[in-house]
Amino acid sequence: MATVLAGNGAAAWGFRLSRVQCYPYYPITPSTSCSQQISRWVYDGAMGAVTINAESEHSAASQIIAAGKSVRAGTATSSKGLLYMIEVLENAAGGSVPCGLFLGNRATGAPINIWADNTDAYAMRDSGVIQIFASDGQEALDSIIQGYRMAEDLRVRLPFAVNLRGFTGTHAYEGVEIPKQEDVDNYLPPFVPLYPLFASERPVTYGAMLSAYPYRRHKRNQMAALRNAAEIALKAGREFGQNFGRSYGHFDWIGDSKAHLVVALLGESASAGEVVTQHLQGRDGIPGVALLKIRLFSPFPGKEIADALHRAGTKAVVVLDEGLPHGGVFPPLAQRISKAIQAYLGGDGPKVA
Repeated sequence: MATVLAGNGAAAWGFRLSRVQCYPYYPITPSTSCSQQISRWVYDGAMGAVTINAESEHSAASQIIAAGKSVRAGTATSSKGLLYMIEVLENAAGGSVPCGLFLGNRATGAPINIWADNTDAYAMRDSGVIQIFASDGQEALDSIIQGYRMAEDLRVRLPFAVNLRGFTGTHAYEGVEIPKQEDVDNYLPPFVPLYPLFASERPVTYGAMLSAYPYRRHKRNQMAALRNAAEIALKAGREFGQNFGRSYGHFDWIGDSKAHLVVALLGESASAGEVVTQHLQGRDGIPGVALLKIRLFSPFPGKEIADALHRAGTKAVVVLDEGLPHGGVFPPLAQRISKAIQAYLGGDGPKVA
C-alpha cells in the first residue's frame, strides 16, 4: 500500500508489521509520535501488543529486556533518553536479548539543543547493539523489519537500533510503501523464546555475576555474535529485496565507480548527498566523485569498505561526520573508516579527512 507518512509513522509501521508484542516507552522529542501511534493502534485493537507507559527511559529499557526474553519487544527514544537507557542496554546485549529500538537522532547537549546529530547514537557504539542508519521513512520501516530478522537469528541474538535523523527524518512526510502483513509474516518468522523469563518448568538465572575468565569468554562470544550480524544483515537485505523489491546492503556506492574523491555519510544526510553527487556527475572541471552511503554502523563493514575504495582507486575520503571526536583524532565514523583503511590497505589506502 502506497501512502504518505512521517518518518516516525513509518517506524511505527515497522514495529506493527513485525508483530511486536510488548512496547514499553517514555516519550521524548523527536521520536514521541512513533510511540503515540503504536499506543493508538493497541487501544483501537489494530495491533495485538501490550504497551507500558514507563516512568522513565531507564525503566522502558529494563522492560524490553524483561519482555524480550519471552516475546518480541521494542521501543523508541532519542537524545538524553537514549543516554538514560544505555546502562541497561548493555545488559540487553550481554544477555542476548534480541529487542528492537527506533532512535530519532538528536543532539545531547549541553547547551540544550533539539536539533539533530548522531551524538546519541554514537554514545552507544560500544554497547554491543547492532546499529543501522536509515535515510528516510521507507528505510526506517524496512530496517526495523530486517532488524528483527537479524537480531533473532540464532547466530546473533542481540538487540538492534534503527537510527533516523530527528525532525528532517522523523517529521518529514514522504511517500512510503507499506508491505502486506502476510508478506512480512512470510519474511519474518514468529518470535522463538529460547529461555523464557517466565517458565516455571525450566527456571533460569539472568544477570549472574561472572569471575574474570568466564566473563572474558562471555564477552568474546558476544563480540563473535556481533560480527556474525554483518553476514546476516547481507542475507536479510538480499531476501528483503526478493520479497519486496527493495534490496539493502552494508552501504551504497553512488556515483563514479572509479572515483578519486569519495564523500562518506550516514543516514538521512546521505539523501541530500546522493542528489548532489548525481548532479555533479559528468560536469566539466569536476573530477570523478562518489558518495559512500553507509547503512550498517555496528558491526562496521570495514573490510568491505576498504575493498570498495581499493577497487575504485580512490585517493581521498572526506567524511562528513555528525558527531564529535571528544579528544580523539577523528569523530566516530571517520575513525572507523580510517582504521579500516589502515588495517586492510595500509599505506596504499586513500587519505581521510
